[in-house]
This record gives sequence, structure tokens and C-alpha cells, in this order.
Amino acid sequence: SEALFLNSGALVDLPRLVEVKKRHGAVLILEESLTFGCLGATGRGLTEQAGVKIEDVDMIVGSLEYAIPGIGGFCAGRASIVRHQRLYGAGYCFSAASPTYSVASAVAAIKDLAQGAEQPRKLAEAAGLMKKELAALRSEGVQVTGDSYIFHISCDRKDEEAYLRRTADRAA
Repeated sequence: SEALFLNSGALVDLPRLVEVKKRHGAVLILEESLTFGCLGATGRGLTEQAGVKIEDVDMIVGSLEYAIPGIGGFCAGRASIVRHQRLYGAGYCFSAASPTYSVASAVAAIKDLAQGAEQPRKLAEAAGLMKKELAALRSEGVQVTGDSYIFHISCDRKDEEAYLRRTADRAA
């Protein structure tokens, strides 16, 4: 499952997903591209934010193209699963080494997170403030949905386009 659904801003109910996984003996692969580096006290993603033990998720995969300035992605899990992915997945993807500068910037960003960088907290604060300001426009027909720093804004007005332009101009 995706940890954070881009089209809605909704977070998956990870504790419930783990419960279903255990009940049915399923394998749980969690895609954390949009949560790694952004959610949780230290940016470790939804697993950290939801308080789910990392051992309860069989594999975590993600892209380094969102919060981490890099190219490519990652796969984390038990050694046997990662080994399987490395050996049997190679034929299904174009593979070339990432440029050195890209790897260096990704490593530096991950080290910053490991040392307690404040990006996840700052992002949560900024998103909370934005949602609060937008919620004040509810009486004017503006609706905000989403459980995370990604949220969707809709406007139920006849002059919706002009209204949103005026609102954006005022915010700038």
C-alpha cells in the first residue's frame, strides 16, 4: 500500500493494515516515497509516525526524488526479501549508477535526518498553519481535505476561478 495517497492526501491506516496482514498471513509492502523525510519525529515516515514496529512491515520502498534530493529509490526489509528484489527485479528496470553528486546529496540529507534535522517538524507546522488559514475560508465555500502535509482544496462557488485567483494574489 502507499503510505500517503497523493490524489487525496489521505494516510493509510497502518496499524489496521498490519492487523489485517497478521490475521491473513499476508506480505506487507509499504511505499513511503511521500512520507520518508517528511513524517514522524525524525522523518522516518509513516511507520514512525503511526508507532508501528518496523518488523511488522515486510518491505519499505520509496523514491529519493521527493524529500531527499536524489535520483533513484530504495528498498528496505529483511535481507532475504531485499536480496530477492535485487536479483529478480534487475531485468524489469533500467539500471545505471546515480551520479556521484546525487548520491552525495542524498547521503547528506539522510545524515541530517539521523542527527535530528527539523524538516519534518517545520513541514508539519507550515502545513498546519496553511490548513488553519484555509479553514477560515470555509464559510466562503472553500473545503480542505487530507490527513497530511498534502491536502486538496476545493471551492464551491459560482465565481470559483476568479475567487481563487484573488485569494492567491492576496497570499502572495
